[in-house]
Amino acid sequence: MGTHTAALAERDRARLKDFLERLGFEFHEAPHAHFAARGDGAHVTFYRSGKLVVQGKGADAVWDYLAAMGLAGAGGGGAGKTASEKASPSSTGGPADRRADLEKRPLPRIGGDECGKGDYFGPLVVAACRWSPAAEEALIGSGLQDSKRISDARIGPLARAIRGATEFQVLSLKPETYNRLYRKMGNLNRMLAWAHARVLEDLLTLQPDTPLAVIDKFANEKVLRGALLAHGREIRVIQEVRAESDPAVAAASVLARDRFLRDLAALSEQIGVDLPKGATHVLPVARRVVEEQGRGVLERIAKLHFRTTERI
Repeated sequence: MGTHTAALAERDRARLKDFLERLGFEFHEAPHAHFAARGDGAHVTFYRSGKLVVQGKGADAVWDYLAAMGLAGAGGGGAGKTASEKASPSSTGGPADRRADLEKRPLPRIGGDECGKGDYFGPLVVAACRWSPAAEEALIGSGLQDSKRISDARIGPLARAIRGATEFQVLSLKPETYNRLYRKMGNLNRMLAWAHARVLEDLLTLQPDTPLAVIDKFANEKVLRGALLAHGREIRVIQEVRAESDPAVAAASVLARDRFLRDLAALSEQIGVDLPKGATHVLPVARRVVEEQGRGVLERIAKLHFRTTERI
């Protein structure tokens, strides 16, 4: 059983709760705590003192999720590491240091990101995008940034511009495939590593002369390294917290979200119900779909390992 601790600022309380809700955690009260929650084999408690504690068999994986979201603050006990310890040295400096680091990175390079990890309905989408001087010139003034800061209406046109200016690979794990792989692998981090490795390997097969890949951090680097094949093991791979400040990763994040939105819309059309994003407010829709179409429909539209399934 792993245990991780850290100090978390009060201003991050809402972000932490929202993130755990999207992962399907169930909340309950605990002494001297703002809240406590269970899910993914872990128990998370955020105390009024500002102490964050993550315990349980799944604590390591959940801790990696929190670190990737910048929610595993300063401090750390047991086997845990803080977000800054898990990030690469280049990701811990101020804005000026960050800009200087980006300017030093080789072109071309590959960026990788995913979408749908915290959404109950729809696929998990992983994308890799090769960023080059030509892409940089073509996309000047496009408004490229982390896809979470871009409206759904703007995602489609920007994704089309990126597809026209870059080489890329996108893998969409539709719910049926996602659920089958999850039952086989038993761990979301292993699935993400496998998916990132596949799109990276496919892109490197087409464009082998690429020395660097930067991927938004989701797990221990050894997990990703273990999933890479021949081409992926030959280049330098960096995992970073908030890596979307790198335009290569931002471009991949836009491609992943564009595919997620299109696939979610297609699933909605197939079953005749508008499926919402996220995992917090999906219960009324999910229950209505099950009442009308039976429990089996969830296999085709939802990520079944979420706690949401039990609540339905």
